[in-house]
Amino acid sequence: MATPTIHWRDYFTSVGDVWLLWAVCLVAMVFLVRRAYRGRKWSGAAAFAADERGATYALSYVMTFPFYLILMCLIIQATLILMVKMGTVYAAHAAARTAIVWRPSLPERTTDETDQVRYDYTIKKAQRAAAMGMTPFASGTREHRDGMWKLGRIPAKGVLIDAPLYLRMYQTNARHNTGQSDDDQYMLQRLGPNELAKTLYVINKFLFASAATSVEFEQKEKLVPWNEDFQVTVTYTMPMQIPAVGRLFGNRYAAFYARDISTSVTLPSEAPETESSRLNIPYDPAKLLIRR
Repeated sequence: MATPTIHWRDYFTSVGDVWLLWAVCLVAMVFLVRRAYRGRKWSGAAAFAADERGATYALSYVMTFPFYLILMCLIIQATLILMVKMGTVYAAHAAARTAIVWRPSLPERTTDETDQVRYDYTIKKAQRAAAMGMTPFASGTREHRDGMWKLGRIPAKGVLIDAPLYLRMYQTNARHNTGQSDDDQYMLQRLGPNELAKTLYVINKFLFASAATSVEFEQKEKLVPWNEDFQVTVTYTMPMQIPAVGRLFGNRYAAFYARDISTSVTLPSEAPETESSRLNIPYDPAKLLIRR
């Protein structure tokens, strides 16, 4: 039985090379900046800027500036990848939690219902949970969204219904978020949540996360017995935000470079302690009537 905790190795899976490059670039940047400004007297900086004599000596700094810029772009892009990696860890736990709860509780509506049908239904629920977990980390640009659709990764019809619901949930939470600054609270109260994040931007983020996030179960054939390990893998296709260095981190996807970031989570199954590992309750949610 697996212990439902986050291990430090989860943050290195599929991004080990990014961590290494990020650390090397960060150390190099600190070393170069420290060496460039070692022994400099800041009192003479104003005099140097006002005097044209000796300005040609600044040519060496102009020639080395592109190298500093590329180094900084590498650090920024690597940092963005590592942030998304942390998001996949959360999304994988959300998907695993959804799967272990939904799969054993699905009703047996017909006698010929197969395990594949139950698997497809459960993975749809886990996919929805993972996509919602990745939405804050997803791209909100139309180009990235359309690029995923050109690859054939079009969200299901239910996602188009979930998108406005997610937007409404975001706007409701934004209005009641006491952690916002005074200026943000003023905009929320006087102008509405759309001033912090545009409606189309939030919807595009949700649609892109739904298309770019995939979920896979290790156990597909049958239900996992009670308290046994249940493994879920979430893979997110992250578009590179900095074109100059994006090709170093990812592969070509449609009109942009992207990288697949995966995280696997193992949680104990919460199936009932029955012979079939199911609730064995003959009900049909489609026929339930809510009486008020």
